[in-house]
Formats: sequence, structure tokens, C-alpha cells
Amino acid sequence: MTVTCSGFSNCDLPGAEVAMVDALGKVMFDLVRDETQLFEEYADSANLTKWLQNAVFRALYTSAA
Repeated sequence: MTVTCSGFSNCDLPGAEVAMVDALGKVMFDLVRDETQLFEEYADSANLTKWLQNAVFRALYTSAA
């Protein structure tokens, strides 16, 4: 069921909930897609892997010092 609203405040409560659940589902799907792509690139590229390891180590070591 798709509810068309111009903002949650212009929907009744059930319609606003349906719109929110639909929007959240889209956001979660996009996050999984983006994170999967990043993981694939990390796993496939030795240069990216090394760069990310170094960047994270420097960020953590600098903040801990």
C-alpha cells in the first residue's frame, strides 16, 4: 500500500505510519546496497584495503595518543 502525503503532518496517523515504513525500507535498502558495494571494492582492491587500514589506524592512534 502506498500513501501519498505532502509530509507526515498532512496524513492521518495510519497513513503517516505507512509512509514512514515505506521511506525507512527504501533508506535501509540503499544503505545495504552502498555498504555491499564498498565491501566488494575493499575485498577486491589491495590498494583500497591498505589505504583504509592505514587511514583507520592513523585516526585511532592519533586520537588515543
